[in-house]
Amino acid sequence: MPVNASFSAVCSYASRLWRLCGTAVSFACFGLGGLFLALFILPVARLSSSSHGINRARRCIQLAFRAFVGMMRLLGVIEVRWQGLEKLRQQRGVMVIGNHPSLIDYVLIASQLPNCNCIVKRQLWSNPFLGGVVRAAGYIANDEGVTMVEACRRTLSAGDNLLIFPEGTRSREGEAMTLQRGAGNVAMRVQPQIVLCHITVVPRMLAKTDPWYYVPKTKSTFNVRIGETLDVSALVDPQAPLTVGARQLTRQFAEHLQRGIAPGVTDK
Repeated sequence: MPVNASFSAVCSYASRLWRLCGTAVSFACFGLGGLFLALFILPVARLSSSSHGINRARRCIQLAFRAFVGMMRLLGVIEVRWQGLEKLRQQRGVMVIGNHPSLIDYVLIASQLPNCNCIVKRQLWSNPFLGGVVRAAGYIANDEGVTMVEACRRTLSAGDNLLIFPEGTRSREGEAMTLQRGAGNVAMRVQPQIVLCHITVVPRMLAKTDPWYYVPKTKSTFNVRIGETLDVSALVDPQAPLTVGARQLTRQFAEHLQRGIAPGVTDK
């Protein structure tokens, strides 16, 4: 093997090993950081049971998420490029709907979206590392049916932002996008403004088919594009029967997310 090729192979291996170690350190800090927040920081933030206490808790979580993403970037594990970052930071009382290609999509968006609420799996309530964070932030469980819709309505009416990944789980590369109807049901009943968010990860990393310790040959770039703000009435007749409207909205969301948002100048 030529010397140059051997040197290139060694550098590639060293880079991959470094990013694997960086990934392990990042996720260890994420889990331990969640436990630390739940035990020491969030109880103080939530001393008031009012909405102000929840807002303080969410702000603490946002800063922790921002630190986690910053750590992954500093360690050279990932790069993040934003389009429309300032628009995301200025949102109030909107439903943000995004595709879900990786394990850290929520963390990326919530690190920048102010006062972010989210619909999460019920199992997270009993997670030893994240359960306290989920409860302190007042997140909404995905198994509450009509109660879930009312919780979403209260969240949006209070001016909080609601982040939903309507696929319900991470998407599989190469497969058609399949959306659950929950986001459509909420949008049809609450009639909020909707902001689209499209995430691509190149090369693939932290996907549904990959273990956390899989790292690609080169550093992954997370491209996060914030799209236009839409009214439900622009997508579907708001007077349509709820089930029909929810079905139509779900189809519209799938088309918008599958198509993606036209790339443009990145903010950072």
